[in-house]
Amino acid sequence: MLAYVLLGVNPNTEEKVYKKLQKFSEVKNVNLLFGSWDIMAQVEIQSVNSLNEFIMEKVRKIPEVTLTATMVNNQ
Repeated sequence: MLAYVLLGVNPNTEEKVYKKLQKFSEVKNVNLLFGSWDIMAQVEIQSVNSLNEFIMEKVRKIPEVTLTATMVNNQ
């Protein structure tokens, strides 16, 4: 299952969060963004439950992350 996670982070912490996300095996690609969101991560995961656990237990536990939005690919 493929999903995209948009992240809002504290100012000037984008690179730090980028590097942390790259270490997660579920993350296949990470991009720094301009605009309303700071980072987008492409995630490959087995199920909706696994995705929820990944977001809640890994991504949202990064202290610099202030906001997330997740989009799931329907194919």
